[in-house]
Amino acid sequence: MGATFLPTGVQRQQAAEQKASIFTFALYPDLLALPHLINMSNLPHTHERLDRPSQSPGLIRYFTLFMAVLYMALGISLWLVPAGMLRLDETARQLLAGVFVFYGIIRFVRTYQQYFKKNRHEA
Repeated sequence: MGATFLPTGVQRQQAAEQKASIFTFALYPDLLALPHLINMSNLPHTHERLDRPSQSPGLIRYFTLFMAVLYMALGISLWLVPAGMLRLDETARQLLAGVFVFYGIIRFVRTYQQYFKKNRHEA
């Protein structure tokens, strides 16, 4: 009959050390000096950054509009899909479709107000 392999105590210890070495990180002595090397005095404060408009809202606003339309389209397609195609009850499917359409409308309105509607102060 075949001999079974039983690891000895030393082999178990070596295997445990090898597993532990995968999850340990070497300490870098320069890492502790890093905060002293960074000069953050020239960065704007949070309230200064929040008061000014975004630098390039062009691509972001169209992407958020696309995502809003995508959520609405997903909701409409869930509403119109045949009942046997998904493993959802009829009421659960319609409820989920309604949530997607409602969320898409909310995102669309918020995106329009944020990026496309002129402020009264700018007009």
